[in-house]
Formats: sequence, C-alpha cells, structure tokens
Amino acid sequence: MRSAEGKADLIKRFRSGTVSEKEFAREHGIHKSLFCEWIRKYESGGVEALKSKTGRNNCGRRQSLAKKKSRTREEELEFENLKLKVELERAKKGYSVKGGGSKKEFVPIGRRNTR
Repeated sequence: MRSAEGKADLIKRFRSGTVSEKEFAREHGIHKSLFCEWIRKYESGGVEALKSKTGRNNCGRRQSLAKKKSRTREEELEFENLKLKVELERAKKGYSVKGGGSKKEFVPIGRRNTR
C-alpha cells in the first residue's frame, strides 16, 4: 500500500511527462483504473483525499497475540491451549499447516478420513 504522499508524487511525475495513463500505470505496477481514481481524488481534494480511510496505519501490521511479551503464566497456558485446539480441529478436517503469516501453507494429511 502506498502512502498519500507517494501517490501524489506519482501523479506529479505523470503530469510532467508525455506518457499515457495506461503506460505510466503499467511502468509503476499499478492498474490503470486505480491510477485514474487516484488522479480524480487528487484533483478534488489534494493529498488529503488520497489518504486511506480504513483507519489502518501505513504498514498495516498489528501486534498479534503470539508476539506479546508481557503475558502472565495463565495467559500463556490459555494461548497454548487455544493453539492445540486449533491444531486438533485441523487434524479432524484432514490437513495441517506449514509456515506462518503470508507464507502459510495448508497441507493435506492423507487421503483417508481422520474422524
């Protein structure tokens, strides 16, 4: 996700050039319709209009429950219990998980029903 300032910079560079919207968008890895939407927003409200309205910060990362450092022993046990329950339910459905985050991969355990 690009920042509002980054979008505005791209629009300014597009306006100073002689390339079409389609070519400029393709060169920068943006879909043409999205780039045209940015231009319309910029023309109607400037940089402020380009800001995300979802309420998320630029990086979009949240501190997950697994990453929290200051947990009590009871909270750690509850979290471990929850992880084991999830793992058990996945096994019942016939798959397991390898990796984590965006590189998570769901792998079938076997062809048989495990119930």
